[in-house]
Amino acid sequence: LEKTGENPFLFEKLSDMAAIYKGFEEKLEKEEDGVIPAEKTVAYLLQKLGDKKCSILDDAVIAFDGFTGYTPSQYSLIEELLKRAERMTFAITMDASIIRSGRDVKDYELFYLSYVTYVKICALAEKYGKPVNVKNISENTTDADRREAADIILMTDNKRHNKGTMLHTLEERLFRVPVKPYEGGYYTADNNGGDKKAGREKTDGEEGETRGNFIRLWECRDPEEQLSCIAQEIRRKIKEEGYRYSDIAVLAPNLEEMSGSFDKIFEMYDIPFFPDYTRKLRSSPFTEAILFLLNCEEKNYDFDSFFSLLKTGVVEGAGREEISLLENYAATKNLRGFRRWNRSFSYIENNTDRYEAEEAARKQIMKSIAAVHESFTGGDRTVKNYTDAVRGFMAENRFEEKSEEAAGKLELDGDFPLAATYRSLFNRVSLFLDMMENMLGEVKVSLREFSDIFKAGISEIRIGTIPAVIDSVTVGDIERTRVSDVKVIFLINANDGIIPKPGKPAKILSDKDKDTIEVLFDRLGIRKELAPNEKKSLYIEQFYLYLCMTKPVDELIISKCRMSMGGEELEGSYILSRLRSIFPKLEFEKRKPESFKGTEKTDVYFFSEMVRNTVFEDQAETFSDEDAAVLYALFRDKKNMVDKAAGYRTDDDHLSQDAIDTAASRLMVQSVSKLENYSECEYRFFLNYMLKLRQRDSDSIDSLKYGNILHGALEGVFREMDRKEPQETYLNWTQTGDDDLCQKMRKAIDTQFRTVSDEFLAADGTIIAGGRDRFIMNEIYALGDRTIRTLAFHIRGGRMAPRYYEDKFDLRDKLETTGIEIPGQGKKLKLTGKIDRADIYESGDNVYLRIIDYKTGDKEFSYNKLLNGTQLQLSAYLAVMIEKVRTYYERAGRKVNVIPVGMYYYPVKDPDILRTDELNDDNIEEEKRKYLRLKGITTTEPEYQELQERGISDPDRKNNVGEILPIEYYVKATNGKQAGDIKGVHVALSEDEFRMVTDFTELKIREITGNMFKGNITKNPVKSGSYTSCDYCGFKDVCRFDPINRNNRAKRLAQNFEEDAFEEIRTQTAIYRGESTGEQNGASEQ
Repeated sequence: LEKTGENPFLFEKLSDMAAIYKGFEEKLEKEEDGVIPAEKTVAYLLQKLGDKKCSILDDAVIAFDGFTGYTPSQYSLIEELLKRAERMTFAITMDASIIRSGRDVKDYELFYLSYVTYVKICALAEKYGKPVNVKNISENTTDADRREAADIILMTDNKRHNKGTMLHTLEERLFRVPVKPYEGGYYTADNNGGDKKAGREKTDGEEGETRGNFIRLWECRDPEEQLSCIAQEIRRKIKEEGYRYSDIAVLAPNLEEMSGSFDKIFEMYDIPFFPDYTRKLRSSPFTEAILFLLNCEEKNYDFDSFFSLLKTGVVEGAGREEISLLENYAATKNLRGFRRWNRSFSYIENNTDRYEAEEAARKQIMKSIAAVHESFTGGDRTVKNYTDAVRGFMAENRFEEKSEEAAGKLELDGDFPLAATYRSLFNRVSLFLDMMENMLGEVKVSLREFSDIFKAGISEIRIGTIPAVIDSVTVGDIERTRVSDVKVIFLINANDGIIPKPGKPAKILSDKDKDTIEVLFDRLGIRKELAPNEKKSLYIEQFYLYLCMTKPVDELIISKCRMSMGGEELEGSYILSRLRSIFPKLEFEKRKPESFKGTEKTDVYFFSEMVRNTVFEDQAETFSDEDAAVLYALFRDKKNMVDKAAGYRTDDDHLSQDAIDTAASRLMVQSVSKLENYSECEYRFFLNYMLKLRQRDSDSIDSLKYGNILHGALEGVFREMDRKEPQETYLNWTQTGDDDLCQKMRKAIDTQFRTVSDEFLAADGTIIAGGRDRFIMNEIYALGDRTIRTLAFHIRGGRMAPRYYEDKFDLRDKLETTGIEIPGQGKKLKLTGKIDRADIYESGDNVYLRIIDYKTGDKEFSYNKLLNGTQLQLSAYLAVMIEKVRTYYERAGRKVNVIPVGMYYYPVKDPDILRTDELNDDNIEEEKRKYLRLKGITTTEPEYQELQERGISDPDRKNNVGEILPIEYYVKATNGKQAGDIKGVHVALSEDEFRMVTDFTELKIREITGNMFKGNITKNPVKSGSYTSCDYCGFKDVCRFDPINRNNRAKRLAQNFEEDAFEEIRTQTAIYRGESTGEQNGASEQ
């Protein structure tokens, strides 16, 4: 390639590979201990055999059997053995006609692999002057002739299968062209063994039982049900047909995926089996613990990696109780980093350690980790340093003893293969660490590099096992497993995507690269071979399929599944259509497990299935009356429970009356936010407020804590600014500068941070939190400055004084507005809540009132949402505060009129304004204030508007947009509106209209509580446009709302125009008040 300049990319690739391999070999040569990698074992043996002193194989008789082919180094070994051995015998599976004809075999033909082997061995024999004579042996050849020596013996007589049977035909015709259909007998229920013949001719003088050499096709629902059917058939053959377990093999193309299912199903049916596959050493808690430890060191003991390590069950002192304690503590405190884990959790409060149990668990666990951590972080960061640290971890946590204990328990459970894996685990891991140290000991690598090397190496270590008992079913795959004299083979999972195996992406050399290199090998006469490409791998897989399908003496059963364990639909493999082209009358038997065909364990399983199918009526026909009667008789003591279960019905949309009565006292006390929550989704209300499900708490600042911190800080500042009289409070706000207010706000935020966690601030106020929390804390400080400055601007810009802050109302207030009658119950709802802020202005006997609710999101008031019950807060709070303020003054000896002048949201945000050429810093500040003006409903009266924003009603004002109130005026007449009219739909209300809105809120609350007391808990999340109340719901995993498979339905809000919604509110309120016509009264009664 270098000379010709062709394919420069491949040249670079091969150059890199050559450099790496050269370095690897040089490293091996320097090793004193003579480490021999697996790839070099044959070369090492060749080196020893080349020594004339080695005579162990001189004049030996050597037989090679079970090989499908040989590697180049193995051919070199065979060549060396040819020089020494007296005789060498090779068994090759191939059509004898190929030898007779002397023709070449193409790479797509069935026996190409065997043919290549045959040609190469013959060439080696001729090289050393050994004649190659062919002798044909058939069923008519005498024993004397059979014993006569020959170089190539063609065994053309089929001793396993009788002529004309299905298996004999399969051996002759599978993967051959042209296809010649079979015309003999097929399997039926009447000829399934014993001395029933079906397509089988008995030869003269044959005695005893004969079997039919059948092929059968099964179709099962899924892989596990397939194994249950196979287990039942194996038990039947053992009991009724006289087979032994060792006469039977089950071959799975995807054996590793199915290994867990074999353990589960065959154990349930008490079938002894030998899993003929190597178990990965990595698939154990001990090796996983080492990998998680490396992950912890790499990620500085973050939450996920640390608890993954503890949950392996390997770390000393990490029991379930200790892990649960620490996991809750770590999640609550947002614990991260080794230094924090290595620091005491103790927190003395009232002479008691608040975290005594957590600290005890931490000490116990860190005792076995701290020393190991020092080994990882100290030293020169060489491979030897890291391997010593891993050995220290294994010693501290008693790997050798624990793996022996685990092996003992597995042996008691009868799992001898896995027990053998655990017994060898410690030595194999130690040996691997020794090899790493020998090869790379003083090489400096990063922890990530060491982790990758260890992970790659440990993943490649596999441990083979030997059968625990002689008489057992062999479970293997179609390539590795070698079975001989087996009478029945089950070939399972004959589905597309499994047979043939899906192609694997090339790791280094692509198929195109391999083709190029092979052409160069031929051109240059290089005796090397590459791993087969994807096309050749498919041909080789066909050969392995042929070998396993023609192995059984009596019967071949091939099964496919209709669906995977995950429920995905599966198609049959191409091999099935090939079979049916040879055997056109071969039909699928639809199989499913039967009752009473197994063990006591399986009877219990079928009893459970019967119970399940009885409850779900659509599957009631699964069991016959006779089977059901026998199952009831076997489990008579469970009959009452079954009958009760069969009669049990659930109603996911309604609570029972008993449940309603039990919850009545709780339902009678509701906050406004809970009522809105119920309107948004009845089921979420049920989970949150009735079942009281809670997510694990965390000291980390989430969106809820974010809002609570700012609410609490604002309350603290407003209470500090409060004075005895409203006017004094107002003057205090006008006389206090913004810088002083920001300083007060920062102190108030510090106080809130300390209530959330003691991990955020030092005693001097310095931020000690890290990462995301530090970023959010700084963001909250900045937002606090913006918010207090803007709110001060709002107060100074009007004449109303803040008076009530985070003001709670509950049963003790004895307010009429909080005692709303519940329809049909004869009882009153007790409404509770907390109002963020209420401002007042006194003028004679009139007290003007507005309420303000702080929102960290962009929330606008909507009559449509009020109509649907999902936005009740502002109007409900206004009604309560009107009565509460009136009562306050009455108790002070004054009778006043409380006049509502506004109900607003304030957006607690620091908005981003896009800078343009027209906007300077002053303009940007003005735009921000415009964005942060109050949002909601104000009064129609200009003089009341003036109380909240001076100059708003002045006809000579500079602009048409309020800086504090949510008012925008028309500049000129538009669509029936006059210049000076307020834009928007009922943005301003009269006093009577405010009362109408609060009355409607009372009506809506009655309707919602009425539904609560009917027990309605439907999964009906609100859907409005692209928004649904599921979007940020914390109960998704519990609810599993699914409109497709579970027939759940979202509650679509009627997208009324705001004007229509307002008129609907007016109409319903009039009916509620009784201020309507006779027709409306009739509708109300109805």
